[in-house]
Amino acid sequence: MKQPIDQQIQSCLETLSHAIIVAKLNSEIHWIYKSKQTRPKYIQTMSYYWDFFHVSISAHFTAMVVALYSLYEKRKDTVNFSKLLESIKGKPQFSKDVLSDIDKIYRQAVPIWKKVCILRNHVFAHHSDNLDTSDAFKKADITQREIEKLITLSIQLLNEISRNFNRNSWLFNLNSHDDTIRFLEDLNCLRGYRQQQYMKR
Repeated sequence: MKQPIDQQIQSCLETLSHAIIVAKLNSEIHWIYKSKQTRPKYIQTMSYYWDFFHVSISAHFTAMVVALYSLYEKRKDTVNFSKLLESIKGKPQFSKDVLSDIDKIYRQAVPIWKKVCILRNHVFAHHSDNLDTSDAFKKADITQREIEKLITLSIQLLNEISRNFNRNSWLFNLNSHDDTIRFLEDLNCLRGYRQQQYMKR
């Protein structure tokens, strides 16, 4: 049975909020592994456990790309912002001015999403036979700052719709940064302890 339109909108908001959270948390973890601010401190430990981190770095980036892609794809049989925007048109909570503000945020997000789309379509969801991985990354030319901007714009877009729909806002206050740092610090200590034990033999 098809849900009433208000229930569809609420369900869509919940699904999109989850995708944003997945993208945000995985982006934070991946950036700790890769950034110039944190990578040098932990590179020896990551090298010591390289089989794990080689897969982990890729997995977090892939999860982030897939989640971000899902937000703005335009398929009619999936949950996405395009479908949500169609659902709210004509609703009394959304005046022309509100819809215009929502559209402005959406239009800022889409050009960055198109870069994510290149990676998703040529590297992660499919393996292109005419564009290798390095060329796909060059073509996408996406930066961490742009990824963070896309996540921020997605949060703004969702909350702008949600506030006008039912006066609700999503906090998005989950944070994977601190746990990841603690995890790496613990591994640093463990690696140091194992090396000390090895030297005592």
